[in-house]
Amino acid sequence: MSDHSLNFNATHLHLPGWWVHAFEVAHRAEGESLSAMQQAYAAGLAPALGSLELNSLAMVLASLQEQILRGDYQNLWVRAEEHLKHAGTIMRTRRFIFEKIVQLLVGLRLLTPTSDASMRSFSPVAADRWRRLSDDDAFELGVSLNPLGAELLLGLSDAHSDLVRFASGQTEAHTLLRGLAPLTVWRSIWLELAGMEQLLYLRLERGMQWEFRWLQLEGIFGIPLGELFASMSIPEQRGVELASELAKRLRVINKLGRKLVDQGFMASTVQDQYLAFGGPSEHRPTGPMMVWQASRERLASDATHAYRRAAAHAIVQGWFGDSEPLLLQLCFDDATVGSVAPIASGMWRELAKIPADRQPMPLDVQPGQILLPQALFYEYCLRSHPACLWPLPSGVAGGPLGELIRDPRAPDLVVRFEKFWAYVESDLELQQALNDEPMMTLSSAATRGVIEVATALRQRLTTRPDTTTMMVSPSEAKPRLIAQVPAASSREPTAQVNDKPLRPAAVSGALAARMMKTASEELAKMRASDLTRYEQLKKAFFASLDDTSRKLLLDVQKRIQPNLFDEQLRQRLVRFMVENPGSWRSADVSRTSNN
Repeated sequence: MSDHSLNFNATHLHLPGWWVHAFEVAHRAEGESLSAMQQAYAAGLAPALGSLELNSLAMVLASLQEQILRGDYQNLWVRAEEHLKHAGTIMRTRRFIFEKIVQLLVGLRLLTPTSDASMRSFSPVAADRWRRLSDDDAFELGVSLNPLGAELLLGLSDAHSDLVRFASGQTEAHTLLRGLAPLTVWRSIWLELAGMEQLLYLRLERGMQWEFRWLQLEGIFGIPLGELFASMSIPEQRGVELASELAKRLRVINKLGRKLVDQGFMASTVQDQYLAFGGPSEHRPTGPMMVWQASRERLASDATHAYRRAAAHAIVQGWFGDSEPLLLQLCFDDATVGSVAPIASGMWRELAKIPADRQPMPLDVQPGQILLPQALFYEYCLRSHPACLWPLPSGVAGGPLGELIRDPRAPDLVVRFEKFWAYVESDLELQQALNDEPMMTLSSAATRGVIEVATALRQRLTTRPDTTTMMVSPSEAKPRLIAQVPAASSREPTAQVNDKPLRPAAVSGALAARMMKTASEELAKMRASDLTRYEQLKKAFFASLDDTSRKLLLDVQKRIQPNLFDEQLRQRLVRFMVENPGSWRSADVSRTSNN
């Protein structure tokens, strides 16, 4: 299946958030004449790179990402001739810049702020080794990565690996990524554009992927021109009389719009020069906006999801194995770890064998950080053990999830895991709780926000004794770990999830926006390419109404045009989808509509 292949890497570029930020700063630096030190400091990337150099780096990253996703993260290669496949025009300058970037990989450093207001650097690449392939100056570079290197190159960190780093007092990958997610762009479009047009296209994708700039469900988006052209200076055309700033911006938009329509990224149905005038708003500035309609192909693209799924599979089968034994250390006292480890490690090996075509989609817990399905299941199995220092909240342990994780030695582990994750995927309120409620998962920022818990986690890994000289009884070991954690019982910390079910009204603003965005995108895909599912969803929605409301809406449907009725109905459908996640799946929709 295409979702589980690397075809998405051939047709798309998955630009790490730190690269996107550096590209923005590089364009700004060209207009503001920043020094190399100023640019590197502002970009969070050293050495300071110009836009052409960052373009070459994007192609190198794509090659390295593809190898990492194949599982070759310990044996990466970059071939200097690779640029010939990507350069639109083979010029010496383009070739020279590409080969220069390949040589700079070891020196490439991400800068992250520290508590004393200074910047600390971290290099994804530890070392390289050069090999000349022939007498015609063809070279190959072998690349080895630092411990966090693969996640930094992918632009995605794993929440449980970052938990282990936090508890060990090490730098977390999410911190180095600056809380920025990867940005997926079409490779063909990126290679056709240059200069200002590349930056504008990047900002259009940011508006769609990061900033939720939806105006209508039909895939219509809008960005104020002041934001779209921020920090840009448009040169005057030779032989043309001086034009206003708005006229110059419209000229650029029209030229870019034609290219994006030709590439199939943008529909050609939005007229009037892609321009609209917005009214007063609390959140957006007034004034003219660029308004565009994404094509059906763009709306239906699953490349971003496929990339995250492939990244999750690579982490599970690759370097997460280094974190697994340390999770055991976090969950059990020193006297118990030895007896639990063989069963737990065997369970993890089974979970890691799940093939790529059965890898579930990870959860996006925060921009640039994913929650691995296998890691959460593994954590819950550990915490269901009677001797675990961090028992599951009673609402979880006594609920449906508790039935699936109670005995890690029971048969059909993978089947139970798949049922476990299907339950998590179907419950948006549970997903919110995993992100917002302390102790729902040890990997969440909410759990670390409880000072006593954060202190105890760090004590567990930063001060753990040598297991060869350990002679400590359980009664002596446990108080050392949780002595500062106020507990309602002898073992369980007081930071507990409210056992009452979450109501839609209780959904936090940030998560509510994510839920609405996800539902809106899914509804747009149905209307664009799956009318059968869309009609089934409408039937399920009508079936959920009381008789009076149903009759009223059916009367309205008879009196107005179908497209207008669907437009009037869309907000109700989005709300229904948020409150009924099962309605998003065709099987569930069919079952509901037949009731």
